[in-house]
Amino acid sequence: MVKLLTVLSLIFALFTLATLPWVAPVLYTTFSILQPQYVWFWVFDGSIPVFKILAGLTLLSWLIQASQKNIDYSVYKLPINKALFALTFFVNLSNWVASYNGGWGAEFVLEVFNTLMLLYFACSALITNEQGIKYLAFGFILTAVYYGYDANDAYFSNDWSRFPAGRLTGPPKGAYDDNNKFAVILVIGFPFLLLGFFHFKKILIKSLMILGMVWVLHGIFLTGSRGALLAIGAAVFVTTRVIDLAGFKKTFVNLAILAGFIFVVLDQAGGTLSRSQEVVSNNAQAQPTNPRILSWQVGLKLIANHPVFGVGVNNFRIASAIEFPGESPHVAHNTFITFAVNNGLIAGLLYLYTFWACYVMLRKINKITPKDSISKYAANSAFAALGGFFVAALFADMVIFEPYYFLIMLITVCYFQCTKSFDNASPKNMENTKNV
Repeated sequence: MVKLLTVLSLIFALFTLATLPWVAPVLYTTFSILQPQYVWFWVFDGSIPVFKILAGLTLLSWLIQASQKNIDYSVYKLPINKALFALTFFVNLSNWVASYNGGWGAEFVLEVFNTLMLLYFACSALITNEQGIKYLAFGFILTAVYYGYDANDAYFSNDWSRFPAGRLTGPPKGAYDDNNKFAVILVIGFPFLLLGFFHFKKILIKSLMILGMVWVLHGIFLTGSRGALLAIGAAVFVTTRVIDLAGFKKTFVNLAILAGFIFVVLDQAGGTLSRSQEVVSNNAQAQPTNPRILSWQVGLKLIANHPVFGVGVNNFRIASAIEFPGESPHVAHNTFITFAVNNGLIAGLLYLYTFWACYVMLRKINKITPKDSISKYAANSAFAALGGFFVAALFADMVIFEPYYFLIMLITVCYFQCTKSFDNASPKNMENTKNV
């Protein structure tokens, strides 16, 4: 069944390249987030190179639309996209002129990053209507619900192979084959479910949102990720700030959400919190400083030594071993430090700027968009998810974590579509239209 649905999806994307240009990029994005080749590995055995096909179809769709003059190139002039263009430039430049070259895995990281950015820019220009936005948001919902179910299924079916060292990981050999990254994909999906409960009207869908939230929260606790607990707290907090209710009703709902969340964490996260205390105790006996703090300290010193071009793509460990031998054998454990050390301080600051740019876009979206708009729901959910990602990324290297870029893309296409609709509907433009 999975293979049949995949083949039908590819055929549908092929035959809608000209008429529905958003189909191929939405499918590409959803497949990239969900990672089905690792979930149903017996189906995706290499016989169907789905991702290469969808990437090719997305680029072909862009070329077709460009040849028909249907691409609005002004989307690339948005501040967020200028920042990502610049970030891509500095990442590639550092690979050529940085102090160190040829780090282990550098070519792989650079290839994945460049491919990701190429597809990001192609998709951004193709998803230009509410249909595309809706199904892009559905991709995050699908991922959250499925992985929430998958996490609980592994637990209740006693699949202990998924619990190395007692902590749940994602599907083996996949992008989430790490308890921390698996926790982050669950964190990212949670705001789509929570805000979806208020956005969607049908009781069946609301029930699915509630069930999904229960699955996701329990799944996060099963990962034992301390950073994920902070991240989900940040995501929930941002969600309470952007939830589209008014007056006392908003205050009551926000307090209920926060109180319920705190109760669930205190009731269910005892194992993770106990593990934190144990780690702190062990660190106090075995070494003076937590390994992450050691990595951050080394990273800050490397930034000071190589502020312009960095040490080169994926060269943090090589540079730290040469310049500060014995201080930290680990990776940076922080996405900002990873960008700033490997690709220069400007790259690190551009990474931080993406969050501010998304916040600015979200404010405009919420100001000009109707209350029940799918764009408002999608943008608010994506921004709350970005809040969770930002906190999680303080403790992990997520330079090539695809969902991060797709969350930015979702906010960007919502902003672009909403502002165009608003401008077209403005009294001045309407008067000009009458005079034509």
